[in-house]
Amino acid sequence: MSELLTQEEIDSLLSAAAKGAVPAAAAPTQPKRQFTRYDFRRPNRISKEQLQALQMLHDRFAKQMGGSFSPLLRTFVEIRPTLVEQMAYAEYIASVTYPACLGVFGMRPLKGGAIVELPPRLIFYIIDRILGGGGRVSHVARELTEIERALVSKLLRRTLEDLRGAWSRVGPFQFDLLNLEVNPGFLQLASPTDMVILIGFDVKIGDVEGMMSLCFPLSMLEPVIPNLSLRRWIAGHREETDEGASAQLVQAMPAVGLSVRALLGSIPLTIHELSFLKAGDIVRLDMAPSSLGVLEVEGVPKYVVKVGTSNRKRAVQIVADISEERMTHGAHR
Repeated sequence: MSELLTQEEIDSLLSAAAKGAVPAAAAPTQPKRQFTRYDFRRPNRISKEQLQALQMLHDRFAKQMGGSFSPLLRTFVEIRPTLVEQMAYAEYIASVTYPACLGVFGMRPLKGGAIVELPPRLIFYIIDRILGGGGRVSHVARELTEIERALVSKLLRRTLEDLRGAWSRVGPFQFDLLNLEVNPGFLQLASPTDMVILIGFDVKIGDVEGMMSLCFPLSMLEPVIPNLSLRRWIAGHREETDEGASAQLVQAMPAVGLSVRALLGSIPLTIHELSFLKAGDIVRLDMAPSSLGVLEVEGVPKYVVKVGTSNRKRAVQIVADISEERMTHGAHR
């Protein structure tokens, strides 16, 4: 039961309130509630662990692709994954500028298609290197010619072969290049609100840099998403690291070019004597015609050779390995 106040107490409280001497009663506090933001336009359909497994998978792909492209382009190619994220298909298409280089590929037995995108800046540099140039970069945005489309299609098929090797731990897929498109607006691989997985790569070829990307519709990967286990991938990755690196090195070695030259003799000349040489002068070597020469590989003496001709062309015949020759002389001594 509440206590009753007298008239004097009421007057005293009113007077004190007018002077500000009575503090106002604190409002009752309510416990704070925790909320989590949810973007209905970009729902998370794949777990963080599965995204990490995808990143590790494509890190392997990046290394394989860099190893196979380096001897082809005669320069060091560095590729590394930088992002793995989910987004709406419409959002991805809006980020691609025209003209683009979009390779549409399939992953049998999975249904649907995915996209590999290479920026025109890198494409024209790569084409110039393949055709024997030093790597000229075109600053003019244009579509590919028929010859360039044929070269790029061959290049993308090699890329898909490296991608097949990386995805082999998830399942036995057959990667096929279905189409080469330059206008992103013509691609209808999914509805605008469907989710896709975008994987981005930083690519550095010589002094030129660009960004390559892979776009997988989530509806295409749904049958294999349960197989994207991070623990399973790490275990398999450790087993294959040494074997894969050795196989990649063996595959790349036959295409590596080496400079080879035959040394048939030397002529000691002073600068004064060299300055008086002219066309028609005869300079004697310090070796007899029947003497043996040396074949250098990348500046290192490797073989003992005999000078001669083959099919009316100057040639040398390998007689012995330098190390074997030295061992033979050492034994005779």
